[in-house]
Amino acid sequence: MNAPIKKQRGITLVIALIMLTVLTTIAITVANMATVDLKVVANQQAAQQARAAAESGIDFLINNTAQLDALAPFSPVANPTEDFTHTLAVPSGENWSAVVTVQRMGDPLPCPRASLPMSIDNIDSTTIAKCVYFEMQSVGSSNKGATSTLTRGFYRKVGGFVSG
Repeated sequence: MNAPIKKQRGITLVIALIMLTVLTTIAITVANMATVDLKVVANQQAAQQARAAAESGIDFLINNTAQLDALAPFSPVANPTEDFTHTLAVPSGENWSAVVTVQRMGDPLPCPRASLPMSIDNIDSTTIAKCVYFEMQSVGSSNKGATSTLTRGFYRKVGGFVSG
């Protein structure tokens, strides 16, 4: 009975080592995939924070138009023919910040109908409102280094109604 045992010569040990190597490789691969997934989720969260910061910059300026009027040394409504570009830091949160740049985009033109008061129908056809178009560019950033840029435009009526 001892003869068959001598012929095996340690094949079980070789098979066990191969299986151990395969299982270890699978375990390391799964652990690396989980780490990569966590990094992807963290990057997505940082990008969402940056976009929310950029949106809050736009919202801040829209809801605080007095900020635009109070910018020294020039108010775009009082003197619409001067060049106007101003950068404003928005009050930031713990994990984000935003900077909004406002730029005048051309000379005063007749206002688009949507930006006029409802009483415009009561004005004769020789009197038109002048508006200046501005663009706001808000750059939001998260504390993880992600950034997002949003651009929005708006019209401001200049100096009341003027004769056309």
